Amino acid sequence: MMSWLLVIWIGAAAADPAVWQASYDAEARGDARTALEVLEGLEGQDREGYLFHLRRAWLRYSMGAFEDAAADYRAAAALAPGAVEPLLGLTLPLMGLRRWGDALETADAALALSPGNYLAASRRGWCLYSLGRYGEAAEAYRDVLEGYPSDSEMRSGLAWSLHLQGRSAEAAVLFGEILAVAPAHAGARAGLEAAKR
Repeated sequence: MMSWLLVIWIGAAAADPAVWQASYDAEARGDARTALEVLEGLEGQDREGYLFHLRRAWLRYSMGAFEDAAADYRAAAALAPGAVEPLLGLTLPLMGLRRWGDALETADAALALSPGNYLAASRRGWCLYSLGRYGEAAEAYRDVLEGYPSDSEMRSGLAWSLHLQGRSAEAAVLFGEILAVAPAHAGARAGLEAAKR
């Protein structure tokens, strides 16, 4: 396991720090396109490393180039097979592409490496919901809420999952709980109206 960690950091050390910094600075200004163009200025082995692929994937995702981002996240994952972060990253473009089954498999792979990981677990719930597997989605959202009981998005996901299973009375209670502390929560407001019909 330590060998791939060493490769990641040796590869990063070989890169031109000024190029990396210029890329981060451009992103901080809200200019992902320039951040990517600067990063693409790296040459040779610097373009083959884990950090290069991970950063390029993020920038491509930020620009809406989901297929390219997914390819880079996969390349990063291949270079660091024990790493959770490229799998978490990969879920984002897959979800952007509405490839819910692939995103679900990726979230499950991340959870296998990092049980209880919030991002993997919450994205898993959304994928199940988007696949219309509302009972499983409800359980996934409940699992996340055990560790994060104040998370209104997970509570909303659970409520919607219950509503779409025909359990509208239970859903209405959850939507009401959200609105009691976040009265402008649009999803909960729409959910409560739907649950009352």
